[in-house]
Amino acid sequence: MASVQHLTPQVTPELDAITAWLRDPGIDHFLVTSHVNPDGDGLASMLACGRILRSLGKQAWLVADGFLSPRYGYLPSIETVVPYRDGLEAELPVANVITVDVPTLSRLERVARLIPRHAAILKIDHHPSDDHFGRFNYVETDVSSTAELVYHLCAGLAIPFDAALGTWIYSGIAFDTGRFRFSSTTADALCIAGDMVRVGANPQLIAEQLFYEYRPTTLSLLAATLQSLECLLEGQLAILALDYSQLSQARYRDEDGDGFVDYAVSLQGVEVALFLREHEPGQIRVSLRAKHDFDVRAVAEVFGGGGHRKAAGARLSGTLQEAKARLVAEIQPRLRTSNERLA
Repeated sequence: MASVQHLTPQVTPELDAITAWLRDPGIDHFLVTSHVNPDGDGLASMLACGRILRSLGKQAWLVADGFLSPRYGYLPSIETVVPYRDGLEAELPVANVITVDVPTLSRLERVARLIPRHAAILKIDHHPSDDHFGRFNYVETDVSSTAELVYHLCAGLAIPFDAALGTWIYSGIAFDTGRFRFSSTTADALCIAGDMVRVGANPQLIAEQLFYEYRPTTLSLLAATLQSLECLLEGQLAILALDYSQLSQARYRDEDGDGFVDYAVSLQGVEVALFLREHEPGQIRVSLRAKHDFDVRAVAEVFGGGGHRKAAGARLSGTLQEAKARLVAEIQPRLRTSNERLA
């Protein structure tokens, strides 16, 4: 096994308390979970936390609500992640909880039913949020991903790094930095990714599985999506949209539209991009992306969503046209203010 030159984790009283709690032999029976329809960072961080707990002699159950994409099938031990089902709470003797990549408890959706009222919760997250719902809150908003925080937790607990742990942490960082191209790609993130390659993570395999394994129907859906392109506000706002009649076709899966918003934000002159998906009649999921100075998180929060400054999401009710109109009305004055700051 290759040696790893660990970055020194930021030592705080909170992190010291977390490591002491996890090492306590009297603390056991953990639920590890992430947000509904967990993404690459959420799933990878769950699996890495499962390794931490088992290395410490703890019992851990990994449960997630919603769709688990086949694209993550390459992740070691992915079969240990159990999809939520009714009645599961009677089977799991949960006393303690670790949530990863979860800014608010509402994002757990049905998994929240598994958490006893008096359970101790460790929240590990990198999203800006005022919801400090954990007994312990390991939250750093200036890191690339939740997986980066899990790396520091592993280092602080002296958990040995191997190919599996390297694959999980590298995958989480690669996913949330968009192949190391987002502004969240820091020197520390790159250094950690390099460490994970040294212990056995395979960058080519991970990139292919996360970003380049398209089903033929995905490209068919992309073609339909690109035909919907609208450019508004003097070409600074690009909008893509898919209605329920398109998305509900049996040949498509929920994940097929992931990443389509990146095509819109890549257009020359575009500062803000939206991708609206009517996943159920009258129910719209919107992905928001931005360049330069614009803050899409602030827009998403108006509609009960959240995320990061350059990448966020929200859910709206109504028709596609109504959702577009509400979003444009919110973005237009903010874009004007952003332009004035850049002038």
